[in-house]
Amino acid sequence: MSRPNTSSEVRSPRGDSVSDAAGRVQALPRLNSRKLFADARELLIEHGDELYRLRWTRSGKLILTK
Repeated sequence: MSRPNTSSEVRSPRGDSVSDAAGRVQALPRLNSRKLFADARELLIEHGDELYRLRWTRSGKLILTK
């Protein structure tokens, strides 16, 4: 009979433990969506030669489209 995994034993798709992955997420730059959008409901993001649209839905979700 197997025992349940503890959080330190759970692996991400890359093979890192969950606690290692969480530590990296905390070190990433953080932007507040309200400040990013200001008074708008959508914005355009240039990435290389591509243009993406980021929309803030009425239900509070974000949708990124190319």
